[in-house]
Amino acid sequence: MVHIQTIHEMRPNLAENIAPGKFVPRTPAIAEAYAWGQELHAGQKRLSGEPYFETHCAWVGAFLDRLVGNEAWTIAGLLHDSVEDSGESLDRIRQKFPGPLGEEVAHIVDGVTKLSNPRDGRSRELETLRKIAMFRDPGVFLVKLADKSHNLLTLQHMPPAKRVQKATEAIRAYGKLAGILNCYQWRCWLEDLAFPFAEPETFADVRARIDADPRLQLSFIEPFMEQLAHLMEKAGIDGSVSIFAKGYWQTWQKLRRMARARKAPLNNFSHVNDLISFRLVVENNTRTACYELLGAVNTFFGPYLDNDRFDDFIAYPQNGYRAIQVTIWLPDYGAVEVAIAT
Repeated sequence: MVHIQTIHEMRPNLAENIAPGKFVPRTPAIAEAYAWGQELHAGQKRLSGEPYFETHCAWVGAFLDRLVGNEAWTIAGLLHDSVEDSGESLDRIRQKFPGPLGEEVAHIVDGVTKLSNPRDGRSRELETLRKIAMFRDPGVFLVKLADKSHNLLTLQHMPPAKRVQKATEAIRAYGKLAGILNCYQWRCWLEDLAFPFAEPETFADVRARIDADPRLQLSFIEPFMEQLAHLMEKAGIDGSVSIFAKGYWQTWQKLRRMARARKAPLNNFSHVNDLISFRLVVENNTRTACYELLGAVNTFFGPYLDNDRFDDFIAYPQNGYRAIQVTIWLPDYGAVEVAIAT
C-alpha cells in the first residue's frame, strides 16, 4: 500500500501551537525551573512591552520540550538567560538541580551565555561561528537555535538597523549551525524568518516569483504525487509519497550559485530542481527495493530524465542522508527532483 501525504501547508511553521504564556511543565523539575525563571526575570520586559520570561524564555523551553523532550534541555531553555540577564550563578543552578541534571543544565546555560553578544561589526558572524566551534554539545546548539528562532519571530520590535544586523547574523551563523546539525527544515525556517529583514526588497521579489511557480501549485503537485504512488504500486513496493518545498533563502542562494556557474539565468527558477522535492519512501527499508523503484521511475520518465543530475546517496551517504535523487525536466514546468529513500 502507498500513502500520499495530505498537503496542509507548503512550508510548515515549526512554531505552530506554541503560544506565549501557555507553557505546561511535564515534570516537577521543569515546573521548578519555570517558577524560578519567573522569579529571576520578574519585572523585565521585552521591547514589545511584554513580560520577558513568560513570552521569551518560556517559548524557548516549550519549543525545545516539544522538539526534543529532553528534561535538561527544556530547563536550560527556560533558564538560558538567567546568568546573562539576571546575574545568577552556575553554582546556584547546580544547587537548584542536584546531580547530573544540574550539571548538564549549568553546562548548557554556560555555553549559551558564551555564545552571546559577539562584537558589533563585520567580524560579528565570524566570531559567532568561532564560538560555536568551541562546543561539542548539541544541547548548547539547540538551545541557542531556539533562542535565536524566537528572537526572529519578534524582530519587528527592534530598531531597523538592529533588525538587519540580527537577521544577517541569523542567516550567516545560525543557519549554518542548523545545517551542521542536519536540521535542514529548521535551517530553512530560520533563514526564511530572517530573509525579509536582511534583504527586504530581494525577499519580496524572490517570494513572489517562487510562489507563482507552476511546480508549487496544487494543480500540479497532487496529480504528480498520484502518478508516483501508482508507479510504486505497479512495482509492488509499499511506502509513501511526500513533498518538501525548499526555503526561499535556500532556493535563492542555489539559483545564484547556478547563475555564477552559467547553468541557469538569474531571473528563472525553473532550473532549481529541488524547489520542490518529491520523496518516495520505501516501507520495507531495503536498498534493493529502492533500486527497483529507481528502475521503474527511469522507465516511466525516460525521455525527460536529466542525466547530468543524478546522485546516489544510498551507495555513498552524505552526512547521514541516504537517498537516490533523480531530476526530471517537465516541459511547461521545469526541473523536478524525485528522491527515493528508505
